[in-house]
Amino acid sequence: TVLSIMSNVASYIRILALALAHIALMLSIQAVVGLIQGEGILIQILIIIGLIFGNLVVILLEGILVFINAIRLHFYEFFFKFYKGSGTDFFPFYIDDDYSTINFKILSEKDVISEEIEREIDTKELKEDFDDAISYISDKFF
Repeated sequence: TVLSIMSNVASYIRILALALAHIALMLSIQAVVGLIQGEGILIQILIIIGLIFGNLVVILLEGILVFINAIRLHFYEFFFKFYKGSGTDFFPFYIDDDYSTINFKILSEKDVISEEIEREIDTKELKEDFDDAISYISDKFF
């Protein structure tokens, strides 16, 4: 509507007003520095330092003010034109680690895997002994 457009424009004109305030503050700094009277190189250096320092202070203050007002416009006025408060509740991400937790225990008895490995080693040794016996007998008697 026309009323909402005018209120939005008025809100953003505040930033323009802050820019104009920057100009007014800089003119006042220039007027205060212009009150320094005298001649010589030290007075000129003092005037230049006063202008630079005054300009930096005004830029810092106005930068903070413009930043705060721009953030206010975005989050308070602009953001709520598109945001609707519907949705789902937030639940933080959680991994169920019932099946992925590893507990290391030192046991005095052998586990199943160690027994199978030893059985396999014993079987290979028995097979090698058996093959040696067959080859010895076949060489000796056949």
